[in-house]
Amino acid sequence: MKIKMELLSDAIPGSGEGLAGIIDGDINYDEFGIPYIPAKRIKGILRESARELEDAGLLENSNIVNELFGEIGQKNGTAFKLSDGYVDDYNTIRQFLKSGSQSIELKKIFNREAILGHYSYTRSQTTINDNGVAEKDSLRTFRILKKGQSFNFEIDFPDGDKADFTNILHVTRLFGTSRTRGTGEIRLSLSETRSSSDASIGEESSELQMDDNDECSITLHIHNISQLLVSSQVGKTQESEDFIPGSFILGAFANKFISKCCNGNPPHENDDFKAIFLHGNIRFSNAYPCIEEKKSLFPVPLSIVKEKDKNNYFDLSDPKNIKKITDQKIQTKGRIGDFVEIQGNETILSKSTATEMEYHHWRPYDRSKGHPIKIVENNTEKKEGDFFQFKVISADQHFTSSITGKYCYLKKITSLFNDRDVIYLGKSKTAQYGKCKLETITCGKLDESKREWKNGTEAVITLISDTILRNENGLNVADPALLLKEILNALGFPEDSKAIEFKRAFVDVKKVGGYLGVWNMPKMQHIALAAGSEIICKNNTGKAQSFRTLENHTYGCRTEEGFGRIKLDWHNKMKAIKFDDAKITYVIPDDLSPIIKLAEHILNRELETTVIKYAITQFEKFKARRDKISNSFIGRLKLLVNHSDTPDKLNENIRFSKQAFDQLAKLEKFWLLERKKENKKQIYVLNLNNFATKLMNNHAPAHIPELRTRMQELMIAEDTIKTDTKKQYKMFQLFANHFLTLARLHNREEE
Repeated sequence: MKIKMELLSDAIPGSGEGLAGIIDGDINYDEFGIPYIPAKRIKGILRESARELEDAGLLENSNIVNELFGEIGQKNGTAFKLSDGYVDDYNTIRQFLKSGSQSIELKKIFNREAILGHYSYTRSQTTINDNGVAEKDSLRTFRILKKGQSFNFEIDFPDGDKADFTNILHVTRLFGTSRTRGTGEIRLSLSETRSSSDASIGEESSELQMDDNDECSITLHIHNISQLLVSSQVGKTQESEDFIPGSFILGAFANKFISKCCNGNPPHENDDFKAIFLHGNIRFSNAYPCIEEKKSLFPVPLSIVKEKDKNNYFDLSDPKNIKKITDQKIQTKGRIGDFVEIQGNETILSKSTATEMEYHHWRPYDRSKGHPIKIVENNTEKKEGDFFQFKVISADQHFTSSITGKYCYLKKITSLFNDRDVIYLGKSKTAQYGKCKLETITCGKLDESKREWKNGTEAVITLISDTILRNENGLNVADPALLLKEILNALGFPEDSKAIEFKRAFVDVKKVGGYLGVWNMPKMQHIALAAGSEIICKNNTGKAQSFRTLENHTYGCRTEEGFGRIKLDWHNKMKAIKFDDAKITYVIPDDLSPIIKLAEHILNRELETTVIKYAITQFEKFKARRDKISNSFIGRLKLLVNHSDTPDKLNENIRFSKQAFDQLAKLEKFWLLERKKENKKQIYVLNLNNFATKLMNNHAPAHIPELRTRMQELMIAEDTIKTDTKKQYKMFQLFANHFLTLARLHNREEE
């Protein structure tokens, strides 16, 4: 279902940010400059409207505000889900801009400021005091959305509240900053069209022939349609991780299982729920960023370092590199990236998760107050309302995760999403955050590759997720020796055995926590070995050990939430390391009709810039001749150019006296004027075709014809400017005004 918002007036859905020295109050827009309206900007307004209707007794459901929008501190979320609002044809426009970003010329044209200029403009205002004078330092500049645009919000809510929710939309008429001062008038309507889901996930996996006791793995490809807030580190509740922790994926699947399979009964009484989600028979891995081939990247190993101020990389897990750095006194720095894929023994593809800051305003319970206030209750001062911020994962990114366990449990997991392919992850899922699409789910047996750890050789054990370890006394200790004991147990050796010999380690630690929504309280905090930590060990078992057996095992505590995963010899003894950024190839959309208005705006902007540069060039040539035209003539000529709407009208009015004719003669060469005889009298006329041809052939940027070539549907460039008289004359007006303004400024300088 969708909410369609039509802007009946200009609007300022403030983002809480600004552009230093230029914009004091900005709006939200993506990396390309396409504006969007965060869901929380509209959810608060809808809640206000619902409260007013509820207080007036005009709703069928007398408790709809709490049931639909939730209460502060409640244990479980509501069925209400609202996504950010995007302009019409947003996905097509964004896909075109992605494909255009691969072309240097198109990237120059469709830059962020140019696209913002199509959807918005800036307005300045001051505060006037009682004397009618602007107060000092009160000038403010805002970026404002132009009226006439439409934004679409994806929404979910119980069908039984449809009538009440429709009434709530109808009475919601204003939103955003300065909505009591003429901006932010809107019309909201509900669309019942539902997007069709992809092929059933359950059907895809049901075709596989596996035994119930086979150890299998499900691969998830997750596309976050909206921003994600997935914080699990202690003390950083408003700062998202740069990946999706397995605990959030586990929680989303558990919530889906409860809604579909428990029939209102307590979930802990359901045998399947206990086996899958409580007893640790299923393990949900972290979801890390992936590249075009949907191969998952993993946290960068700590042993890979970069030479300071140079693009030389070294893998310190190889003793030869340590000796080289020591002998040559090379200065290095670690943490060279976020996530990597290692290809062969040379190339490393690097990728970082895009993040951004989001700002929010919690208004007081008193609806008459629009800003935070302090109140006193029982001699205690309390604050109501707040302005706060989140660091979140940006929308439109791709992640890969896995779920491992016995096939009898995994097939129950895949059946959960037969009806749709949307999943909500992380915090604040009811508005703006958390909406993801499960693009594909594939299920298969665990890989049993024949790579072996030969006896008497060293191997690098790399943690690809944080690992929580406990010693024999049950105390949480981030000690690599404890991990080594767990590996010995996995291989069937006693903990005090010397079958696996410790050599050296590269270790980092972090504090992890989390939140258990069903109990409405935080999880126990742990010190963990951080992902990317490494232990180099030697195999003294007397025989080769299977890499895959060790990699399929998980180590430590909370392994069902993604902790305790490893890779062996992922990057051991790499040669000269080459770092590349993981790149994705984007395809231009088939239907470019939604781009027409945007492209026309961009090209007109480019042409206007071209005309202004042409005016400056022509005036510099005019000034070099040391000619001068009077200020009175400049004013008169400017008036005629601006009050004539066609070249014929200008030619009728451009017949001057002999003295004015002599001044116009000075502009003949620079304005491309033609001298003619009329009734035995010399006159000047404007030939727009000459002007347009000269402008396009000699001064237009080279990327305008390329844009026309890339977008055959949009014949709005070179040919149009030569044949469209109305557009030609507007370009000439712009040229003449700039030329004459420069002439007047030049006269002032001489005076």
